[in-house]
Amino acid sequence: MLGKIHQISHCRLLILSGRWSMMNARGNAGRLGAGSRRHVSSLFRCSSALAVILMATAPAFAENGASASAVERMSTPGPEADELSRRVGKWNVVNTIWPTPGAQPIVMTGLVAERTMIGPFMQEVMRPGPGSKIPDFQRIAYLSYDRVEGRWKYVSMDTRFPAGIMPAWSFGGEQDGKISLLFEPLGFVGFGPEVEGRFTASDFIISRDGDNHEVAEQHFLQANGSGKKWLAVQYNYTRQP
Repeated sequence: MLGKIHQISHCRLLILSGRWSMMNARGNAGRLGAGSRRHVSSLFRCSSALAVILMATAPAFAENGASASAVERMSTPGPEADELSRRVGKWNVVNTIWPTPGAQPIVMTGLVAERTMIGPFMQEVMRPGPGSKIPDFQRIAYLSYDRVEGRWKYVSMDTRFPAGIMPAWSFGGEQDGKISLLFEPLGFVGFGPEVEGRFTASDFIISRDGDNHEVAEQHFLQANGSGKKWLAVQYNYTRQP
């Protein structure tokens, strides 16, 4: 180990002393003398050796609590990831949409959401269930807790609407059984015959009342001068037996 540290120190000195030679060597190798070319060649060889040595000794540094352990520590699943893993499985979903404030709701039943874990990320794929009369679609979403930033992150894609990829973030962790996220604003297409493209802000609040039932609600706030928000979308989940 000491020999490797000595070699690292030697290479670092060589790299520092030869940095200017390396910069001049790019595009000017033909004008360098034999001695300079040998120095630059040694510099590149030493740089490669240094990279190999650092890769080889990284586990040892990690065991001694050096900076590499931060990656390992933050990559270890925390209680939030453990909580997400309890939601794995198939869920029956009722999706309700209110196009405008006070409008009659559009209710879609017979939807199924399948949840799996990909590392610390919970993936959800929602589509019409077997025998459903709803036109085929897919809604794919990912939910995870960023241990470094200390907040939840979410992203969804829905083939039913031309809304693109919709990312959302929380400010802090879960509170009182609720995860409150705020979507990136979008130009909402609208439900009429013409494209509205109206600037729309929306949140996404996930509430759990046990391992077998949860509700996700999305409120809209449109830039139309009213300043009025309303419950626009709701997903009601019940775990399949």
